[in-house]
Amino acid sequence: MVLMLTGCAEARDTSVEVSRSSFSGEGKVWPLTVESGKLACDDGVSVTFESSGSIYAVNGTARDTGIGREIRPIWRDDPQYPGLKISIKDLINTGLELC
Repeated sequence: MVLMLTGCAEARDTSVEVSRSSFSGEGKVWPLTVESGKLACDDGVSVTFESSGSIYAVNGTARDTGIGREIRPIWRDDPQYPGLKISIKDLINTGLELC
């Protein structure tokens, strides 16, 4: 039984290409200034985003464990609320689904 569960875990895809247009089609909010990249789940709980050769920590777990760079430079400002960023929850939730 353990071998069977291990086989399933290895077959699971832990990354997906995402873009502004694919998020818009799903009714989610695209929170980044870049148009696309690869969203991934690392170590079962850390969500990362790769764009133009750089990996960014999307959730607190990735940031706290030192996986990737700070996402703030590519995190879009909220035009309705100066000083705040667009919610990144849709990106985090999509990444956690890969775990």
